[in-house]
Amino acid sequence: MGCGSSKEVSVLAEPQVRPAENIAASSPVPEAELAQPEQLAHPEGEEFSDSVECSNTKQPISDAVVPELGMPLAVIERLGAELPEDATVDEVLSQVVKPQASRQSRRFAELDPNLAMHPTYYVQQTWGSRSYLALVHTIRKHIRHVEPDVDPDKVGVWLDLVCTAPDDSSVAEADLQQLRDFLPHTKPTLVCIEQCGTGAAGRLPATGKLDAGIANAGNVDGVVTLVMYRTKQGIHGFHLFDTVHVAYM
Repeated sequence: MGCGSSKEVSVLAEPQVRPAENIAASSPVPEAELAQPEQLAHPEGEEFSDSVECSNTKQPISDAVVPELGMPLAVIERLGAELPEDATVDEVLSQVVKPQASRQSRRFAELDPNLAMHPTYYVQQTWGSRSYLALVHTIRKHIRHVEPDVDPDKVGVWLDLVCTAPDDSSVAEADLQQLRDFLPHTKPTLVCIEQCGTGAAGRLPATGKLDAGIANAGNVDGVVTLVMYRTKQGIHGFHLFDTVHVAYM
């Protein structure tokens, strides 16, 4: 899948730690007035131990309303900023998304509330060894085409890469089920078809809405590797939302 070297890249700023002030030096307190530590009470007959039993059990991933997760497209693009321009979707997942999300047992889109944004578009893809920047540019181009008066970089996007559990398949499947349950509130707007199968990790699962959209677009020959949906909220009857655009890769 063209995963390249195993390199972890951090895109979230580390919190700055403010040095503690030396209060004792600035305002000395007589030793007699210093508070003495209290005795810890424990049930009678029970031995007290200050040892902490360490556990290697992985912390369960956080609960979340998955369809409400999202990030601005500009932030999603920056995930690959410190990788080569030809970095693949798999490489961004393995070197950027997974290490940071797994450390905190969260989905990547949950890590920094300042970078979160309620999604307008939802993207499922299996591009695998295709270029990550090509994925971002495909999303941007489609939003510009459908909504020319909107800045795509400021649009909230739900991308499976950052909005589902990165290394727990059972949780990831539950996350995707939440999305499938939400799809009746959306309209499919873009379907990417892989004619030769090169670069795709697999076929996306079909849905009734997607099948109907492809049928309306005509005969489709190939593997569906990307689908974009838009929430119905704010569409205002714009005619382009009634058409499923099909792009062959």
